[in-house]
Amino acid sequence: MKRNQHGMTTATALLLILIGIVLLRAVMVIVPIYFDDTEVGIVLDNMEESGKVNARSSERSVKDELERRLRNNNIQVTTDKLIVKRDRNTLTIDWTYENRGHFLANIDFVLTFQHQKVITSE
Repeated sequence: MKRNQHGMTTATALLLILIGIVLLRAVMVIVPIYFDDTEVGIVLDNMEESGKVNARSSERSVKDELERRLRNNNIQVTTDKLIVKRDRNTLTIDWTYENRGHFLANIDFVLTFQHQKVITSE
């Protein structure tokens, strides 16, 4: 007489553990990158409040101030694609950047973020 099998085999259990480890590793790589992006957004929002950047600031001074703040917050993000546009009474900071996180062996996660901040003169 056949008996019904209960539970899972050792191979299935090991496969599920392996999948769990891979997913945990992915979370450990991606979550800090999103925390850094949140910090970048906070840095951009606080630039106008500091008084060092206003609607009449030059592109170089905006970029220098942003790089200084990122360095102080220990955020490793390049400002190569930072675009600063000045109009009559506004300064627009438009920034699209990529952040790369090492996953396994030669596999990396590449996440792209976009921020825009408009600073107006009063």
